[in-house]
Amino acid sequence: ATSGPGTGTVTGTGTAGTVTKWSTGGTGIEDGPITFSGNDATFAGTIDSGTITSTGIVKAATTFQATSGDMTFYVNNVGEAMRIQQNTGNVGINTTNPNSGKLVVEGDPYVITNSGKALGGIDLRTNAAVATGVYGAAISFGTNGSGRAAISSVQGSSDADKQGLVFFTHGSGTGSADSAEAMRISHGGGVGIGTDDPIYKLDVVSAGDGLLSLTGATKP
Repeated sequence: ATSGPGTGTVTGTGTAGTVTKWSTGGTGIEDGPITFSGNDATFAGTIDSGTITSTGIVKAATTFQATSGDMTFYVNNVGEAMRIQQNTGNVGINTTNPNSGKLVVEGDPYVITNSGKALGGIDLRTNAAVATGVYGAAISFGTNGSGRAAISSVQGSSDADKQGLVFFTHGSGTGSADSAEAMRISHGGGVGIGTDDPIYKLDVVSAGDGLLSLTGATKP
């Protein structure tokens, strides 16, 4: 079935070998992509190949599936923005070859300008302001259990621009137990182990013996 631009409905059952549309000038019928536009433009079924062009939001109630080749996502004035690789499921941002991991982000090298933001990589931030000493955005690491180690930012004062880092471990065999702060780098550059307020460049605090052990290899 065919209709003029912006009107009508294409319906049916089974598999259509070819769907045609009115030419742009309205002079005849031509093959090509079908553009869905409007507040309630919908489509139910399968598009085996080709391009879906939308001026709004494309909603998928079930699945987007690439039956052959990678699945790619394009942004106007940018080009390809993201790719899901066939066979591996790896996701690549700004790369067409995400072979090195499940998520590969390719960008410019890190520089200390730009307020410290990794503009060429990944920037994590909270969705609201936090108070002094409160943890900020974080990333966690683990295996197939529930316990996780993590790294988080921490706000060093009432000034939200003063950010440090905190390293957490999960020492309990109970997965639901809390993680614990193991080491902190303050916004001033002090490293604290066993303290959340390192006064010196390296500040180690322990309730027991054996604060520090240095062992060197035996030289011939």
